[in-house]
Amino acid sequence: MKRFGVGFKYCAFVVCVGAAASGCGDAKVTTVAKLGDEDSALKDGLDAVIGSVDEKLEDFKEHSSHSLPTGPNISGNEVGPDFSGYIMTPDYSAVEGNEESAWQYGSLYGGRGDHEPEYSYDGLTVTIDGNEISFSDVAPAVNAITDVMRVGDWLIFVGHVNPEMNIYEFYNVNKAPAPEFDYEIAGTSLCWQEDDLSTAVYCCNNTVYDFWGNEIATPDNGKITGLSIRDSTTIEIRYIGTDSSGSEAEAEMFINYEPCDREVLLYYEFLLGGRGQWFELLDKAPEDALLLVIVNPPEMVKKRMIVQFGFEENADDALAVIALRDYQQIHIEKSDYDETQNQMNAIGMSGMGMGEALLYKMNIPENEAAYTLFVKAGTDGKAKWDIKRLSGEKNKMSKFIIAGE
Repeated sequence: MKRFGVGFKYCAFVVCVGAAASGCGDAKVTTVAKLGDEDSALKDGLDAVIGSVDEKLEDFKEHSSHSLPTGPNISGNEVGPDFSGYIMTPDYSAVEGNEESAWQYGSLYGGRGDHEPEYSYDGLTVTIDGNEISFSDVAPAVNAITDVMRVGDWLIFVGHVNPEMNIYEFYNVNKAPAPEFDYEIAGTSLCWQEDDLSTAVYCCNNTVYDFWGNEIATPDNGKITGLSIRDSTTIEIRYIGTDSSGSEAEAEMFINYEPCDREVLLYYEFLLGGRGQWFELLDKAPEDALLLVIVNPPEMVKKRMIVQFGFEENADDALAVIALRDYQQIHIEKSDYDETQNQMNAIGMSGMGMGEALLYKMNIPENEAAYTLFVKAGTDGKAKWDIKRLSGEKNKMSKFIIAGE
């Protein structure tokens, strides 16, 4: 498949001319089109879009000093910056040489930027921008939908199972329209800070969990009746316990909890089409960060990533590697690898551009590392990291790999 319509009868796309990879510089918008009279509607639509792109470029330059993701993304489409919604990308369901190949219009990773969805629910059916999703199909135990909440770029539909159980279905509004949810939580008392769902906690079977399903706390003696977040590091757990006389009494306990892995949620939102999440992720990264690695990423992240073959393909664990800079060479070697050797593991070597990601299947131990990751990013430095689980007091799964480490 030739990119950008080379060899096709009709090609129309928008390109950014200038130093895009360094913040766009004096980039201007140029159109390249070969459209017949029968394509006048498409041409009119393109003209309307193109008219606002220069404003988008200026806004981007004003609000970000970061470089831009370039090169092919994990879906095989061309990656551009925040305004890449104005790039026409081919529908790869068409075969090479098909002159009637359709072209699709969408923003980065298929998202829709500032789109405001229309949504409602009736009975057990949710309707989002005309797409219907039935709770009977995705969560058969639900007997009623009781609420819908908008949190940042997410819609959360609350499905009632019984007084002690809800099914929370999450839908990201930035993705291309699809009749499917993007995350699910089973429990009650879901709460979070501001619009950041990575801070969320909930209760299930008398245990408190974080957004990713990691256990946080369980009362020693009592039944949880509610949760609330008191501040950025404190959770209040309300429960019915037994006092010294053996009588039931309401009680409360406070636990220290510091949310983590916002980076993972930002990356997932980016994959779904978030326009600003990539730049927020870069803002959170240390100045010399080369990679973001995720040990055993959530299933919804893994299923959107390319698996790098050649390791332990039947392993239970996985490592996600996301490039934060262009022109990177990474390779993964067994931990007894001699760095003075000239011969590297060809299977584990990959060239990566900013925004690209790979998933490695391998067994990842708690302590002794079986593999070491090496990365070199042009003149920006190099680093290595012994691959092992990110143990500690917090259930953390992500880490920035920093030049010089």
